[in-house]
Amino acid sequence: MDHTGVTASHRPQPQPQPQPQPHRQSTVEVVAYRATWPADFASERTVLAAATGGEAVTIEHIGSTAVPGMSSKPTIDILMVFERADDVADHLRALADVGYELRPGAFPDRAGHLFMRKVVEGRRLVHLHVLDADSVEIDDYRRFRDALRADPDLAARYQALKVDLAERFGDDRARYVAEKERWVDAVVGSLRAEGSGADALYDRIGVGYAGQRVSEPTWVSQIGAALGASRSVLNVGAGSGNYEPLGRRVVALEPSSTMLAQRDGRHPAVQGVAEHLPFPDGSFDAALGTFTVHHWTDPARGLAELARVADRQVLVVFEPLVAHGFWLLDYFPEVLTSDVELNAPTPDDVGRHLDVV
Repeated sequence: MDHTGVTASHRPQPQPQPQPQPHRQSTVEVVAYRATWPADFASERTVLAAATGGEAVTIEHIGSTAVPGMSSKPTIDILMVFERADDVADHLRALADVGYELRPGAFPDRAGHLFMRKVVEGRRLVHLHVLDADSVEIDDYRRFRDALRADPDLAARYQALKVDLAERFGDDRARYVAEKERWVDAVVGSLRAEGSGADALYDRIGVGYAGQRVSEPTWVSQIGAALGASRSVLNVGAGSGNYEPLGRRVVALEPSSTMLAQRDGRHPAVQGVAEHLPFPDGSFDAALGTFTVHHWTDPARGLAELARVADRQVLVVFEPLVAHGFWLLDYFPEVLTSDVELNAPTPDDVGRHLDVV
């Protein structure tokens, strides 16, 4: 990395290795909406409340069966929240008595997320997600459910995805879940971005941004050199597209509706956030981010996502300790009052998550 703050990383392309055949698991079935699902949930909520002595903070219907009219697997998803997820340990025997089985390790990357299920005669009737009251997943579950209820187009796309995945991976539950969750994570990431620090900031100050922001020729040249021979580029936090390279296939990703509205249409654009990229592994030769990492709510996860979808990552970052001398502040002095700017990661922070060359 040189003094301009342009960094690039590159992973050698791994040699193809023989892949083991996936383990086939129980059949995935997506059925038409059943009018009994709300009543099924209400009945189960009564059972759960009694089994846990009424100690749960909330017991809610989540997932597709909570969305009127949506096709789904015939399994009721329930969110149960305690002050601490460990509190459910006192009730495991009572929950087992009413048919619930604890599945340790079902969500290994989500600390404090306990998963239980009720299976009767081989049929999964209920999936129970137990969280503590401080978990960010609570809002995520609610956001997704409420968005599906409020947005018929989103609900239709999700339903079509599930039907398609069930047809392709109906005998491989793990693959079905993995493919579905990737799409869900991307949607939830976008929902989080609505009203988040970066999105709200640029919806407020970004009007006219495309006309005021001028690309710096030296940086354009250095970005082009860092991209090397990359033919396909994902531009994350793309804004109005000032630093998008010419002569390459570019896809832009941007959380702010205000910024997206100012794009000139040269390249396709998707609304979303770095932490949840809605693209399969290895979709691009390179991922580009220009003055965007400091806006991310979880930089480590965002950088991991860039590495997942592209072998090369090119990032233009700034040093927070010298931000007060940064030329961008001549255009937008408001950014110094923003929490997302005050908590910006340093170039060294970024470099620790990538193999910088």
